[in-house]
Amino acid sequence: VLSKQKGKYLRYRVAAEKDFLNSDFNAEGEVSTMLNLFGKQVSAKANAYIKNISPNFFQNNFSSKYCNWSDMGLDDTRRVYIGGEIVLPEFSFSSTKISGGVENIQNYIYYGANRIIAQHSGSVQVVALRLDQNFKAGIFHWDNQLVFQKTSKDEVIPLPTISAYSNIYLQTKIAKVLTVQLGGDVHYHSKYYMPGYEPLTMQFYNQKEMELGNFPIVTAYANLHLKYTRFFIMYYNALNGMGNAESFSLFRYPVNPSILKMGISWQFNN
Repeated sequence: VLSKQKGKYLRYRVAAEKDFLNSDFNAEGEVSTMLNLFGKQVSAKANAYIKNISPNFFQNNFSSKYCNWSDMGLDDTRRVYIGGEIVLPEFSFSSTKISGGVENIQNYIYYGANRIIAQHSGSVQVVALRLDQNFKAGIFHWDNQLVFQKTSKDEVIPLPTISAYSNIYLQTKIAKVLTVQLGGDVHYHSKYYMPGYEPLTMQFYNQKEMELGNFPIVTAYANLHLKYTRFFIMYYNALNGMGNAESFSLFRYPVNPSILKMGISWQFNN
């Protein structure tokens, strides 16, 4: 490992490791700096890695009552990634971070529609771009995350094109000791062929039977914090049954219906 973690205008870290008993190796690095943009300081970072990952024993060999395979002869997986991050000047009412990257994956190992392990002999490219945008005005807060991602082969690595998270809430203190947070959040992703789960192999597998998504999971909540005691109440999946009603976490695995949850926790130390 070679690194420089002090300094305003140049910081870097380079690390490499090699498994001498196998073909596995990993090399990664990042460099960050501060830029001046219209009189404001902007943080910029670039990072990259290259990895060679050999298949483990249970990927090449598996035996059970219903699923069996052996000596699959899987090749090493090679992953090459390059990306970056920009943190724009933070204001009293707003903070912004933009990040993204592209990865090339060769000989990707996955589980196909037949729920048996498979390997794509070529390369798959994955591109992702993420925006973190937070707003604040007094006790009002609005935190947002928006991700765009694209894969060159959906049948190998299925991904939703758009994923989003938004959390809007009011946060204040009562009598300077009781912290109160009231709000709601929403998780959303566009339709895609969501992976299924196979209990026999305890692995996720790709499927082409049904596209799922385009349904927001909305939760309303209240959090209270007094010294060593925390209390919360939340109403999960408030929109259950509305719209297309396709609130699934996985293929054939629907999320929980609307439910009211409450909880309390405290510490017993002074």
